[in-house]
Amino acid sequence: MSNVQLGVDPGDVAAEPAGDRRRPAPRRASGRQAGVRVARAVHDLLRRSPLRAVLETSAYARLRGRLTAARPADVLQVLDLFEAEGVPAWLVGGWGVDALLGEHTRPHSDVDVVISRARSTEGDEHRLIEAFERRGFAVTPDEGSPGRWLPERVILGNRAGRTVELLPVDDLDDSLVAVGTVAGRSVPCVSAEGQLVLHHGYALRAVDRHDVGRLCARFGLMAPRSATAARASNGDHR
Repeated sequence: MSNVQLGVDPGDVAAEPAGDRRRPAPRRASGRQAGVRVARAVHDLLRRSPLRAVLETSAYARLRGRLTAARPADVLQVLDLFEAEGVPAWLVGGWGVDALLGEHTRPHSDVDVVISRARSTEGDEHRLIEAFERRGFAVTPDEGSPGRWLPERVILGNRAGRTVELLPVDDLDDSLVAVGTVAGRSVPCVSAEGQLVLHHGYALRAVDRHDVGRLCARFGLMAPRSATAARASNGDHR
């Protein structure tokens, strides 16, 4: 069985003295874990107070997003789990874009991963979910609307605020896969052309326009019409 530990920082567990095996070393929370716990406590207090409207503000959403944003180490741990379970997977979404660019360009609230049913075996999806559950994740309700191009998804979250989206597709053509880089390591991801297809046909958010603009500039591609229309309507000419 794999010993991949998702969301565990190297400093989260204190070193055990050599030769002393009588009791486990005490665990100490990393700065990030402590911050998430404080944020969760504040969230619960605000939710029950007259100030609960603060939870709906964009400033609060940005603060919470930065505390729980996925880091490069989180991405690599997720991909290590897929590899350990023998299931081919490709980064997509914000981290997929950054992998193609070879740099971390903005905070990402989650790690999106595409899996191909044609390249996996029956039961792989269920086995993957169980593997994540053994590492402290749980399937969370999907309260968003399904994507046009990736309508199926399983959302997994843990108490540290990390989120992974499993996005199963029937198949993934070879022309839509590529190799990117995260923290200096080569990783499988959806190609730039594939990313632009996934950004077509809906009103793009600011982060989507950021990603599309970066991809088009780096790879000399044409932005989808939804991206150019959004820039014109919003006065965004970056």
